Amino acid sequence: MTLEIQTAGSFTFYFAGGVNWDRIGQRLTITNRTVSGLFFKTYRIGSPTGSVTMTVRKVSDDSVILTNSYGSIAAVSTDTGGVWIGVTFDTPTLVNQEVRILVEWSGTLGDVSNALAFFAVADVKASEYVTRYYGAGNGYTGYDATTYDATYYYIYSAADVLNVSTEPMTSVIGSTATGNGRISVFGSDAAVTQHGHCWATTTNPTTADSKTQNGAKSTLGTFTSAITVLVPGTTYYTRAYAIDSVGTTYGNNVSFVAAQPESAGEGKGIIAVVETRFHYLDAYGVERFWEGTIVT
Repeated sequence: MTLEIQTAGSFTFYFAGGVNWDRIGQRLTITNRTVSGLFFKTYRIGSPTGSVTMTVRKVSDDSVILTNSYGSIAAVSTDTGGVWIGVTFDTPTLVNQEVRILVEWSGTLGDVSNALAFFAVADVKASEYVTRYYGAGNGYTGYDATTYDATYYYIYSAADVLNVSTEPMTSVIGSTATGNGRISVFGSDAAVTQHGHCWATTTNPTTADSKTQNGAKSTLGTFTSAITVLVPGTTYYTRAYAIDSVGTTYGNNVSFVAAQPESAGEGKGIIAVVETRFHYLDAYGVERFWEGTIVT
């Protein structure tokens, strides 16, 4: 069950700069609920070092109620759209007090070229605050006494995560292709209001780029999208996506080269490259492919 959600972000701040903060997260009151996991939306910039731990701490005395290690900062994605990282706790615990839910780290993050980035937004929720901690004598500081600016966060069971994956392209023919995707887990509200594929000539396309809109989806499993208006011979990147009440979740990048006809010969076919597969569609509509080293 989702306990608390912050669903929108309008600007970004970093574990970096003039002061390397030791902890960053959210201060809020959890009323009589069992906490089983903790997730934040973030992305990695450059090559920060060290490891990340997720904790829930009492505001009253800063003691730890729940903690678990996420692992190396180097494992965090560089996708600037942000990805959810976090942990499930070994022993879910009932919480009934004001707490701070935190990302904590060890190591030196450096400057804004080597950092973790978090999203924040001025929000309508009262009595909740972004909270930052600097261990060298300063304690908690930052936004605790100001208007609410919230990091993205989830407190939920692992089954509540919307999970979307992008599968290899098929039918890469001329200026068209078929995008394939899969929704394997619904989010906590089990209501996908929109899904499809987005694509661009650069990595990590979003719904602000070219996209299909396949509408709501009420069942788990695969789906396809008709991708059109492609330029033959051009390399594209596509991602499956799905939207629920939390926001937009993207799958992995899949690259392909839009098909172009053979330049000579009888019974000319169509050639395309999809990830590590070299595709050939002959004049009779039969598709063949070779698997091997990725073609660039």
